[in-house]
Amino acid sequence: MRIFSGFEEYRSQLVFGLLVGLVSLAAVWLEFRYSYVETAIGRYLAWHNQDRRVFGQVWENVSTSENVQQRLDNLVEDVRRQEVVAERIRTVDRLVELVAANERVILSRDQFLEMYSDLPYYQSSLIIEPFHLLELIGKFPSWERTLIVLDTEGMFFYLVDGLNNVLESIVMPREYTDFFVQEKKTRNYPLDAVGTLAGGIYPAEAFFGALALLGPQEREGIPLTPVELISWRYRLQRVAVSPGAMIVDRMEMGFELVQEDGLKTYRILGRSGAVLALATGMDEIAGRREGPGLPGGGVPAPQAEP
Repeated sequence: MRIFSGFEEYRSQLVFGLLVGLVSLAAVWLEFRYSYVETAIGRYLAWHNQDRRVFGQVWENVSTSENVQQRLDNLVEDVRRQEVVAERIRTVDRLVELVAANERVILSRDQFLEMYSDLPYYQSSLIIEPFHLLELIGKFPSWERTLIVLDTEGMFFYLVDGLNNVLESIVMPREYTDFFVQEKKTRNYPLDAVGTLAGGIYPAEAFFGALALLGPQEREGIPLTPVELISWRYRLQRVAVSPGAMIVDRMEMGFELVQEDGLKTYRILGRSGAVLALATGMDEIAGRREGPGLPGGGVPAPQAEP
């Protein structure tokens, strides 16, 4: 009985295996012959085609929404970057602070021209000379915005049109931007405390007298406008020149003024030839013989009025 039972079990397994094999072969033959599976899938897709269009539209809407959101985020970021320049920028050191804090600053054309007009001439002229700027205004009527960035070489001003094409680029060397950042730090010090200028200090009268003796070209090398000179006339106490304090191709000068909030020192960069001619004239007026920038005959620092 055990032998008979084992034989029956083996035969059942054999028959089942043969049936599975035959069914598989038949399915493969039928697929190759009539493409039943492909036809069934096609009918299923056609049956659900209306729903698939809806799902596809939902996906497109989601993708479009994400793109719009990204554009909005970019727009908000640009607006934030422009909000920091809502204040009027009146000094180069403040502009450097804003650009460094925000990676870039974007100004409209009118904002840039307003800033340029607000800057002291001894700073704005180091960005671009006024007549050169007038040429660019006439040359590029499509100029709409100015992108300002700061890197290791200096501060770059990119004039761009409405399509973000760069029309012109202007660079203020890094030595100049660093100079004005440092100049702000010493503004509350007397000339004697500014190491680069402590040696050659002259009285205000010697400066105005020597300035009057300069020729037109040399006078242009001292970057102070008549309006600035007039406003300083009765507040200027002392002037300092140091031929050794060269920044790129410019020579450093210092002007000490008494103002309502105390003693202030403004340091500027003039053309070296003009500054040397001015120093020679001040030496003659002050009766010096040691030469410009050398010790001798120094003028004591005035005391600010309380």
